[in-house]
Amino acid sequence: MKTNTPRSEELRAALEAAQHDLSAARDAIGEAVADSNESAAAELRGEVARLERLQGELTAARSIALRREREAADAERDAQRRVAEREANKNRKVRIAAAKKVDAALAALGKAYAEYLRTAPGGRPEDANRLARRSRHAIAAATFTAAPEFADAMEPRRRPSRGHWQPLTRAVEGSVGEFAVEAEPEGEPA
Repeated sequence: MKTNTPRSEELRAALEAAQHDLSAARDAIGEAVADSNESAAAELRGEVARLERLQGELTAARSIALRREREAADAERDAQRRVAEREANKNRKVRIAAAKKVDAALAALGKAYAEYLRTAPGGRPEDANRLARRSRHAIAAATFTAAPEFADAMEPRRRPSRGHWQPLTRAVEGSVGEFAVEAEPEGEPA
């Protein structure tokens, strides 16, 4: 089974082996010279020269392999970045379309809320303010009921307990009683 060892690592291992062999060959030359064995020393000088050339070649080859690996890694990162950017652009378009829907829903909510406030008994601005203050808890509960994700995004200071979550309609129906209206008297005979 072949592993995916980078070429620079293979060259590093070969360079270390060549350096080890070169060191051993130099030591052997020293022993040959010390023993006055000129023929062995001459033969070893050829081996040292070959190993020095090999060491230079491997050093150059490793530098080239490292550069190529960096370039390949950079190209891969660039390709991944481009894919991520294309995906982000696609998501951006979807997010903008969703934001437009949220804006439209908020505008409709504002209009509906203004209509709700216009129903305040008395019809004066201070009556609408009173209704708004009295309705805060019910509106918060209704928001958590109908759109909990949106309510959480608003980070409310006081989150109503789960047991109080209900639509605003139910809260208004339960808190505002209906007046009993007497039937209109029938006209008296003339």
